Amino acid sequence: MTKVLKHNFVNPDAKTKNLVQRLKRFDLADRLELIANTFDVLVLRTSFSLADQVLAHALVSNQIKVKFVADTKSAKAGSDTLRKITVETYGLDFNAGEVSKDDTVISSSDFSKEYTDFIGQEAISKQLQVNPIIDWSYQELVDYVLAHEVPVNPADMPGFAEKAA
Repeated sequence: MTKVLKHNFVNPDAKTKNLVQRLKRFDLADRLELIANTFDVLVLRTSFSLADQVLAHALVSNQIKVKFVADTKSAKAGSDTLRKITVETYGLDFNAGEVSKDDTVISSSDFSKEYTDFIGQEAISKQLQVNPIIDWSYQELVDYVLAHEVPVNPADMPGFAEKAA
């Protein structure tokens, strides 16, 4: 892993521009380390999607200090079982409730084109969101899941619809 030093930025735009340029050059482990060293409080708000499960695995595997919050509003059917499996696999504690406005959210959501790569701000809450896998393809997510035996909803994997029929 690359040694990353924490920076104190006065201008948020400069912070964002610098961070984006650095994130582009790093692999996922180094991206997560850089994000952890840049922001004080990180939260993964998860709906247990394929991408969220990849992020959960990577955060735990790289020992990134993060709060885990279950997003029950966005969760698909069957996510209760996946939540239990995820808790057992990684020894996580999913907090209930809302994320603080001062927290930085690790997100797997697609940002609209108005946001800079990797970093966006939620329109209503103005909460900062960082997506360290925004440039990953679906196939890269699937490859990561298979390589690291990440627990996921089988319906999120390729070929599930054909096998179920």
